[in-house]
Amino acid sequence: MKRETLNGKLFICSSCQKIHLEFITTGLDFRNQQSLKEMLVYLNGVKATSDDSSDQNMPYRRKIMIPFQDTNLKMLLTPSELDELTQLIAGFIAQLNGETSVERQKNIPMKLFNGISSIQLN
Repeated sequence: MKRETLNGKLFICSSCQKIHLEFITTGLDFRNQQSLKEMLVYLNGVKATSDDSSDQNMPYRRKIMIPFQDTNLKMLLTPSELDELTQLIAGFIAQLNGETSVERQKNIPMKLFNGISSIQLN
């Protein structure tokens, strides 16, 4: 099973059975559908707060940052890339569950970059 967009691809590996996400230049592995759902909920929370103007003064070209727990890594995205990523993940989860339409995920409010709690994938 796989799903693709212009900048990304999600698929289940036939060897390790993990869910692999490739998005722009980032590759992430998820152990199961639940961890992928957690990522989607997190991204929807980021999306809900991504219009915060105080973060627009950062020197990065991509203003939306997704930090990862216990690492120095962060995913940098534009608003359109964040939309594409959330649609890719939501569509893949719907496909896994045999659904024909993508249900709206609930948003969790959070602050971008300054004070944001990071996400742990595995």
